[in-house]
Amino acid sequence: MNPILVVIVVIFIGGILYLTNPFAETKETREQYLEKLRTFLEGRMEPVEGKESSHKIYFKYYERQFLYEDIIEVGFSKQVNNAYLKSTTNKDLDLNFEPFSKEGIIHTEALIVSKLNSSLFNEKIKIKVPDELKVFKINTSDPIQAKVLIEDPKIGRILAYYKDSDVKGHHRMSLKIKKGVIIVNFHPAVMRHPSLFSLHSNIHHIEEHLEKLSVLAQAIDKVQS
Repeated sequence: MNPILVVIVVIFIGGILYLTNPFAETKETREQYLEKLRTFLEGRMEPVEGKESSHKIYFKYYERQFLYEDIIEVGFSKQVNNAYLKSTTNKDLDLNFEPFSKEGIIHTEALIVSKLNSSLFNEKIKIKVPDELKVFKINTSDPIQAKVLIEDPKIGRILAYYKDSDVKGHHRMSLKIKKGVIIVNFHPAVMRHPSLFSLHSNIHHIEEHLEKLSVLAQAIDKVQS
């Protein structure tokens, strides 16, 4: 192989590893960061059962209970560090956003939402979605609740904030709601949104997400079916 090509490949691989390491810019270890985060949140940290070297932090933010999970997940060739910020609501709502199978399709303002249940048919309803979310197919366990939430401008902006793209440019969502639990994924890659790097570079960044999830959780608590 051409020596110059070898050097380019090594630099390229090294760059990817650097960008996917949230501690690349600091000498602080992951464990030190988690302890600092626990102190900042005034929370309680415990190991995650069944997940080696993984931890969770229970804490309150303005009287609402939150959970931060820092998880080591085993991939095909290496371990990957993901983090999740969660808050439980008083509903049993499922809401997730899936990219359409064909990228680049421009959809109208009205989008079909399917009701996921065990009945013989799927209930469908049309809703108005923010422009940023028109690239997604929306699945929910309660179309009426989803319609009220997504058509609320404030909630629509919060949901649109968590629109993401993977390394291939494919649309993804970093937020979902499962059985009433709001879940935000912090990705290990710097170019993803939101990223672990953003949290590790400034611990106060988590407050922005806590504010958004608090507003979303309150809206879910109040919405009627």
